[in-house]
Formats: sequence, structure tokens, C-alpha cells
Amino acid sequence: MTSQVPQIFDTQRRRALQQRIASGPHLFALQFAAEELCDRATGINRHFAHGLIIAPKILHKDFHERLKEQCQTLSYIDTGTDDFDPEVWTFAAQHFDLLIICGVLHCVNDLPGSLVQIRDRLQPDGVFLAALAGGDGLSALRQSFIAAESEITGGTGAHFHPSLMLPDLAALMQRAGFALPVVDIESLSARYQNLRDILRDMQAMGEANCLQQRHRRPLRRDVLQQAEQLYRASTPQADDRLTVRYDILFATGWAPHDSQPKALRPGSAQHRLADALGTTEISIPDAD
Repeated sequence: MTSQVPQIFDTQRRRALQQRIASGPHLFALQFAAEELCDRATGINRHFAHGLIIAPKILHKDFHERLKEQCQTLSYIDTGTDDFDPEVWTFAAQHFDLLIICGVLHCVNDLPGSLVQIRDRLQPDGVFLAALAGGDGLSALRQSFIAAESEITGGTGAHFHPSLMLPDLAALMQRAGFALPVVDIESLSARYQNLRDILRDMQAMGEANCLQQRHRRPLRRDVLQQAEQLYRASTPQADDRLTVRYDILFATGWAPHDSQPKALRPGSAQHRLADALGTTEISIPDAD
């Protein structure tokens, strides 16, 4: 019997949010993520035969301009299309040697399974690059909503997605079988007049709540006002603006290939680190 993957996210809601993404100043985080992914791809000294870019449609042109010279063929998928499901990959195995995903993966119910399918779609020694929301940048904002709603209504619901942390992403990349996996985090700060503007920006970026157990009714005004007061108190500023930190996780991994560097087995070193550093080696006795 196979275990059932918990359906945390509403896939139809996720698609609808992605379809609403439009141009504007709110795109700064997505544009930063796309630019960073392009920098990492162009930093690989290699020409790719078959590349696939999965990103909001409004970013496709940016990817094309940066990567068209490095890839013989480039295919694009809009994260908001009804035909795209990041949990069910219908592409042939070992088809792409470059696969880039900007966003979406932090709203996938079966992320471990998705990563395995992505690795299987890469040719041997093909590379996977991804950017997704995560980290604890919104933790203070999340806590402010929880405290405000608990105080006013006596209960609380989920207003924000659970955050994927960097160590968790690293473990998932290894578990999926990627070779030479690397993960890191970049943070962006933005300043707003009020909490309503923050929520408007997040929705415009496609990052509004798409949890299955989300509130289906509009946010109460008194809860919003109290949450803003609590957030202002927890993040004091020199002026009256609110500062929000957006954390973006980046992942790089390769489909395994015999030509890739392999870790040496323990004890196989031919030279001592102490000699290289010009210092004296001090032995530590074994614990009893």
C-alpha cells in the first residue's frame, strides 16, 4: 500500500494566483530571482542542447534574452497554465540538459516526488536550477497575524504558507538523488506604508494564500489593524514605514554522471592538513 501525500495546497488556487501575475513594481522579487537564475546558468561554461524554463509568463522574455545564445533550443512553460502540474511530469525521461524553475515549488504537495521526477527528466550531467520562496523572513509578520486573530476572535487560521528552510531543501535535493547539490539563500527588503500594501504586493506576486485550509472569507478589518500594530511593535523603524524581508531559496543540482567529481573515502588523503597550513597537528584522545 502506498502512502497518500497530504494535500496541503490547493492546486487550482495556485494556478489562478499565477495567472494574475502582471507587470509592475511588485515584481521586484520575481525579477531578482529570474536574474539570479540566469546568472547561475550563464556562469556554467557549457552550451546546452535542450533547455526548459518554467516561470510566470511575464518573465519568459527575460530568460530568453539571457539564455538564447547558450541553448540550442529553449522551451517555456507558464506556471499559471492549466496544463502544467509540477507534481506530474509528462516529459520523456532524460530529455533536457538544462531545467530552470522560478517559483511554484514551495506550493507543491509532494516536493520530494517532484524533485525526483525533475532529476529523471535530465540527461546525465544535466543541470537543474530553482528559485523558491522560503526561509524565515516573514516569520514576524506571520506571528503578528496569529497573535492578532487569537486576541480578537479567540482562534486563528493559516494566512501564510509554511516556510521551507534551507537545511530542509538541502536534504530534499540529496534525497532526490541530485549530484553535487548546492543550496543557498538571498534576502530582499522592501518598505511599505501599511500592512494592506504588503498583502497587496504578495498577492500581485502570486504569493497569496493557496492552502487548502485557508480562510474563505475576507480578512476582518479589526484583525488587520491589530496585526499591523503588533508588527510595527516587533519591527521598530526610524520612520513610519514597515519593512518586510523576503527570503528566496536557490538550489542547483546535477543528474548523476560518471565524469563528475566523487568524494574520496575517509582516510584516503595523501597529505596532512597541518602541513598545508604550516602548523602543528594536535591529537585529541578518544573519549572514554
